[in-house]
Amino acid sequence: MRKFLSTWVFALALLLAAGAPAWALPGVVNLTTPVLPANAGRTAINSLSASSGTPTSYNITSLPGGGTLYVNGATITAVPRSLTPTQAAQLSFQPSGTPGNYSFKFNAVDGNGTSSDALYVLSVGQPGCSLASGFDFSNRAVNESWKAQSVAVGNVTIATSDYAADPSTDQFQIARTLATIPATSELSTALTWDVDYNSSTASTSQVTFTFSQPLLGFSIVVQDIDAAAGFTDQVQFDGYTS
Repeated sequence: MRKFLSTWVFALALLLAAGAPAWALPGVVNLTTPVLPANAGRTAINSLSASSGTPTSYNITSLPGGGTLYVNGATITAVPRSLTPTQAAQLSFQPSGTPGNYSFKFNAVDGNGTSSDALYVLSVGQPGCSLASGFDFSNRAVNESWKAQSVAVGNVTIATSDYAADPSTDQFQIARTLATIPATSELSTALTWDVDYNSSTASTSQVTFTFSQPLLGFSIVVQDIDAAAGFTDQVQFDGYTS
C-alpha cells in the first residue's frame, strides 16, 4: 500500500509516556520548540524531558551551531554541562539573526545510569517586524481533527477550511507517529496528514490555513513528506493577502 505522510510541525515538542522497568536507563526523545524569528531576543524554550525514568540530572553534550543557549539567564559556553531538573526547565535561546535549523544534544541521568543522546532542534525563521507567540501542535489533543479547526494564539486566530482529498480514506489530525529527525523508534506528537493514494497514480490534497491578522516573518516546519520509497511526494505553499 502506498501512503502519503506529511507531518506539519509549528514547533514540535516530542513527548512519550511509556513505562519502563525500574532497572532500565532513563529514556529521552528528540525535542523541538516553537519557531523563533531570526530577530527574536532571548526566548524561553521547552524544557528538557525524559520519556521514561525519573532523571536526577541532565547533560547538554553539544551546543547549537548558531545563536546563544542560556540556563537561568547565564550563557552556556562549554560542554558537557550538567543541569538539575529545575535548571532543565530554565533554558532559553537567542538566535544569531540567521534563519535555519540549529540543534544541540542532551541526555538524562538517574540512579541506573545515563541515557543515550537525543537531539533538540531549534528552528529559526525569517525576521519579523514584531514578535508573536509560536503555535505548538504537539500540545494539542491526540486525534483532534484539523480539517475544519479554529484556535486562538495570542491575538491571532488560526483556522483551517476547504479541506479536500481525492481518496476517501485519509486523516488530517493530531497524531503520535514515529520521529524522523533523526530516525528513531520513539513516538512524537504532531499535526499529521496521512492519505492513501493506492488507488491513483497522481492525486492531490489541499487545505487552507487562514490567519485573522496579516503575518510578517511567518515560518512553518515540515518534518517529513515521504512515508515509503518508490514514489515522489511534493508540498506546495501558496500565500494570499485576502
